[in-house]
Amino acid sequence: NSIDSTGTTTCGLFGTGSGTTGTDGTNTVFTLPAGTYYLQTGAPAYSSTGQQKILLKNVTDSAVTLNGQSMYSPNGSCYIVCNLVGIFTISSSKVFRIEHNMTGAPVSPNGLGVAANVSGATEVYTTIMIKQLY
Repeated sequence: NSIDSTGTTTCGLFGTGSGTTGTDGTNTVFTLPAGTYYLQTGAPAYSSTGQQKILLKNVTDSAVTLNGQSMYSPNGSCYIVCNLVGIFTISSSKVFRIEHNMTGAPVSPNGLGVAANVSGATEVYTTIMIKQLY
């Protein structure tokens, strides 16, 4: 059971459409039913000076479920990807979101990813794969 940032699903775990991801989701949050999950995600940053990391935030309980890898961009002229991989268990349905936290402000317009500008292709920046284990 997985979903990517464009809303493509496999195995029918998530209801998607109209630009939404996750069950009863929006383009920023998704809902998972009770279970144990494997999650892998990555979020880019470009020209964003300072320390950065991404988190899996449990919106329902206002708690961090998983912490991502810490990254550092010393001079604001490099492209990095913050990664997060982990396994977690929830005992009831919860709403989640991926949060990208940084000490410096993202540089507009490319601070959270540079567009590829490929004709007819959707820009994808943060990707996420979630697999229900149990």
